[in-house]
Amino acid sequence: YRNGEHPYAADGVVYFEATGPDALSASLRAVDGSSGELLWDFPVGSFIATSPLIDEDIIYIGTYDYLDSPTKTRHIYAMNRLTGEVIWEYQSDLDLAGKFALDDSRLYFGADGGVVLARDAATGSPGWTARVGQLSNQPSLIGDLVYIGTKDGNLIALNAEDGAQA
Repeated sequence: YRNGEHPYAADGVVYFEATGPDALSASLRAVDGSSGELLWDFPVGSFIATSPLIDEDIIYIGTYDYLDSPTKTRHIYAMNRLTGEVIWEYQSDLDLAGKFALDDSRLYFGADGGVVLARDAATGSPGWTARVGQLSNQPSLIGDLVYIGTKDGNLIALNAEDGAQA
């Protein structure tokens, strides 16, 4: 990954970002870890912006695309990790930050402007949005609380169900 992340592996499959010859386009590729055979290749736009999160049969990624727009387009994809088929897609105007966190039903992520968002992990349906201040790290989960650090030195605990400060 251009953002410094290493390839990710799960159950014998390796996932990595492949940059196009123009260095402005990229794709997420899945290869068989034993044979190196390409299993699938999904064009993501310009680059992968977040560390992928693999959960059972789903891989979640956040991407930026500078190619067809005067501004960057941001997407979060939930994909079948075995086929590369998109399960759901969320397009945002917020800059995505860091890594995802996941519980049994929701995907959590941080974005610019001090925003933490939750989406239904299976369908991508909107969950909640919380404004907490400039983020200094990605969301972390412990029990039913989502923790996030802010650049002013605070640790914020949000209720995982509704995003209210705990």
